[in-house]
Amino acid sequence: MSTSEGMAGGRTSRTVVQEGVLQSAISKHHEKLATFDMLPRGDKGAEWMYELQRTKEDFANERITVAECKAVIKCITAASNAEHQLWLDFRSRQDAGQTKPGDFAKAIYGYTDEEAEEFVEEGVRLLESRMANEDRCRTRVLQNGRNGRGY
Repeated sequence: MSTSEGMAGGRTSRTVVQEGVLQSAISKHHEKLATFDMLPRGDKGAEWMYELQRTKEDFANERITVAECKAVIKCITAASNAEHQLWLDFRSRQDAGQTKPGDFAKAIYGYTDEEAEEFVEEGVRLLESRMANEDRCRTRVLQNGRNGRGY
């Protein structure tokens, strides 16, 4: 058990926390820190969000009209809907067992065969790296718990 004592207004308070709960919370925190996601080249989501934010600011500061604002929103919505349709088509082919690992990057991001292969290989490297980092974090937390360092 881990305890915490403190003084507040002349009174002493004591909190008891089971070590397993504390270790679990610390482990989950370290796992979140070890997670880093990058957007692949060709992903338009961030670009669309930036454009919408800029349009919102321009409209709020009266640099564009209502019609211009609606035109930007309509354009981004149409592009998003088209990408969603690509996604649905890909999922249909995937559900039918007609896809290979690189097909997602080709269908959604417009990659060539070579780019799709690199995309898959990079994804595998990132996944292996993430899993190794999570294992190191778990091992470190467990070692600290055994060594009596407060975890």
